[in-house]
Amino acid sequence: MKVAVFDLDGTITRRDTLWPYLRGWVRRTRRGGFWPRAVAAAARFPIDRDRGQLKFELIRAAMGGATRDAYVPDQLRADAYDGLYAHYLRLHDHFGRGGDDVMHRLRDVRPRELARD
Repeated sequence: MKVAVFDLDGTITRRDTLWPYLRGWVRRTRRGGFWPRAVAAAARFPIDRDRGQLKFELIRAAMGGATRDAYVPDQLRADAYDGLYAHYLRLHDHFGRGGDDVMHRLRDVRPRELARD
């Protein structure tokens, strides 16, 4: 089973994941008119150098006017995501909400080690 994770805000990966995501969206939903609008947006980028505007235009070209039923995930992928999310919540609860003080113990190691020098 393949699991796709898109890091649109850059917290997991250094590579831009928006472009592969949009290409997949356009391919799955067969939305017409994407490529001419995407090329026009890309042609404006060297002039204004605004990455935010470029991404906005690409998202609008790919997803603009889409309805809720434009893309319906299959149940197998939805179930896989739910399972991964359950693991994420357990980790978050364990490390982020005080279920265990392991992160505080790790933080306290540095001063002790620096004092040994």
